[in-house]
Amino acid sequence: MKPTTTACAALLGHALAALPAQTGTLTTMPSGGTPQYYGPSLRASVAFDGPRNRLVLLNSLLLGAGTATYEYDFTSWTLRSQLGAPPGPQTTASNLAYDEVRQRCLVATSTGFTVYLSAWTPGGWQVLASVPLQPAMPAGGVPLALARDPLRDRTVLVAGSPGSTYEYDGAQLLASGPGPGVAGTAAFDPARGQVIATTYNSTWVYDGTGWTDLRAGPYGSTLQLAHDPVGGRVLATCDVGLAEWQSLGWAHWRDALLLGGSLPDAPRLLAVDPATGDVWIVALAYNGAPGGTFRYRELPPVPGGFTFLGAGCSGPLGTPGWAPPGDPPRLGRPFYSALHFVPGGAPNATPVVVVVGLDVPAWGGQPLPLSLAPFGAPGCRLFAEPAFAMPLGTATNLALCVLPMPADTNALGLRFRMQAILWVPGWNALGAIASDAMTGTIGTR
Repeated sequence: MKPTTTACAALLGHALAALPAQTGTLTTMPSGGTPQYYGPSLRASVAFDGPRNRLVLLNSLLLGAGTATYEYDFTSWTLRSQLGAPPGPQTTASNLAYDEVRQRCLVATSTGFTVYLSAWTPGGWQVLASVPLQPAMPAGGVPLALARDPLRDRTVLVAGSPGSTYEYDGAQLLASGPGPGVAGTAAFDPARGQVIATTYNSTWVYDGTGWTDLRAGPYGSTLQLAHDPVGGRVLATCDVGLAEWQSLGWAHWRDALLLGGSLPDAPRLLAVDPATGDVWIVALAYNGAPGGTFRYRELPPVPGGFTFLGAGCSGPLGTPGWAPPGDPPRLGRPFYSALHFVPGGAPNATPVVVVVGLDVPAWGGQPLPLSLAPFGAPGCRLFAEPAFAMPLGTATNLALCVLPMPADTNALGLRFRMQAILWVPGWNALGAIASDAMTGTIGTR
């Protein structure tokens, strides 16, 4: 049974309601001539061309009649190439990928029988290699996803339905085995050193020989992935803003930037400057809205932490303790923490209160930890000053606290203490026990 979630409404005096999850600055850039969104006939995509210091965007023409390629020079968008599609099956394209070794943008296209890998040059797209699509899709509409693996110097392509994998070695496209189903977009994950791809319901990882399903659903409607070599991560555009892939330990997507209504309600594309780590978001012009181009610049990374401070005392199921969190406390994000070994099988059978305070050595003139033996709980100690306390819901011997972190950058590096008090009538004279205590540090990562 999923535990009842009770949000700890405020922490250490900071106002937290409706604050955006971000650790940087979002800047609206000059954006004349923003390309128009013409529907899903061909997936629009953008990449950062490092040596030429500009964005390259591939888009569909009206009614899927061909492709248009634009470049952005940080002032305006300029149409550089326009190719009409021949009569017949619909042309589809992958997300753009950037080849750091040869310093060029790549794309895969197909009309259903052949897959083409092409590179962007100032004069237009140049076909590098092609391979017959197996199995063919005569009606067109071929799903395509593309990523560069810089460690192996390979370009990885997933094409078709149910999906086949191909690798480009610099000379030819070679079949490499089955794909992860119908892949929507792909990118290189520097934390794993492997390519990941998203399908409609999961995230997969490719080790150079085959794909593994990580059982991690995409974050909302994932439109495009981007490799961030500076931040050592993968980012994704989604319904609510940007998501960040957390690949080590518990593999999952988490908030990177909640945009809410701060950007136009239009398809959002994503690219990362490999030299600076600046994130570029392009909202295509759509349904009368002009669209726009935005730069998101992260704060310098500050590691967060959640570490053991001191032991609690034993109850009917042993000493209640906090499970290792999926993410440490991060600026402007909710911090999820789970308490195990909570007595009582029925939901909310055992009242639990989480106590949170600053990382200080004393409370009310009394040094911490404070023994609770004089109050009837021998062996129990209070480690956290009760600056803030909040009841938690429980179920199946588990309690979950969602503790919002401050969004004020002055809170970076702030340390706090956290401990739970559990009421267990009859267990001791006080009728209560204390959990293990933890020290949290608020960071950006």
